[in-house]
Order: sequence, then C-alpha cells, then structure tokens
Amino acid sequence: MESEETWSPLLGRSAELSVLMRLLQRVRSGAPASAFVEGEPGIGKTRLFDETLKRASGFSVFSAHCEELLRDRPFGPLAEALRIDYRSKDPVRSEVAALLLAADDRGPAGPGPELRFRILDALLTLLERSAGEGPVLLGVEDIHWADDSTLLALERIIR
Repeated sequence: MESEETWSPLLGRSAELSVLMRLLQRVRSGAPASAFVEGEPGIGKTRLFDETLKRASGFSVFSAHCEELLRDRPFGPLAEALRIDYRSKDPVRSEVAALLLAADDRGPAGPGPELRFRILDALLTLLERSAGEGPVLLGVEDIHWADDSTLLALERIIR
C-alpha cells in the first residue's frame, strides 16, 4: 500500500500544477508572482498546494493555513508561516512577537491602526530580508478564514 508521500502523478491537476511551476520559475528569475487556487471542497486544492511547496527547491518556503476558530487572532497565519516567536534570536521576529502580544492584550477589538501598521511593517521587513537572500514562497491555505489583518498584510505583500 502506497503512502500519500509516494503518490504520483497529481491526477487531474496537471494543468494547474504546470501554471504554478511556471510561476515558481518566474520567481526564480527575479520577477514577483502570485496565485490563488479556488474551488469546491474536496477537489484537490490542498494536494496541489502541498505539491507546489514540495517542488519549490531553492526557495525559502513559508506556509500556514487559516482556521475558522482562530479568526480572532490578528496576523495569526502569517505569524505561523514566518515562525514568529518571542524566544527567537532574530530581533525582528522577537519584535513582531512582542507586537503581537500587545495586540492580543487589546482583546476582541484587535490592534489599533498604529499597532497594526507596526506589525505589518515588521512582517514585510522579514519577507523582504528573506527575498534578498533568494526566492521566497509564501503559501497561505484556506484564506477564506483569514482575519482582516492577515488579509491586509497579504494584499500589501502581493503589491
């Protein structure tokens, strides 16, 4: 019996995978690119997502997924993807962690505009630094469950 790890090929998604591979090649050559994969539940979006991440050799890969029950956590998926931790030796990551803790202290109201901007700026700094070292792939799955702050950040990242 084969495990999921050894499945091949990606049945019914070769055209979509081909498009994503061309986008990865475009990024490898220094041009920005973005893609959205949408469709009904159960059609293989997660498998396509995972296969794309596996084929991103030479990239700094950051991935996370949004969850319905964590929708009240501002920037949560990006903090997960970028491995934000207050114990990090990376000063930017520990700074972002401190800012996110301050945002959590505000409760359901979330971060105010100034704090939201500071967090967003620090997240962009992390991604820009990584992009300066080589190609970057940021994958966020189930974006329909993203909080407003994450959506704002993704919109800025794409621009």
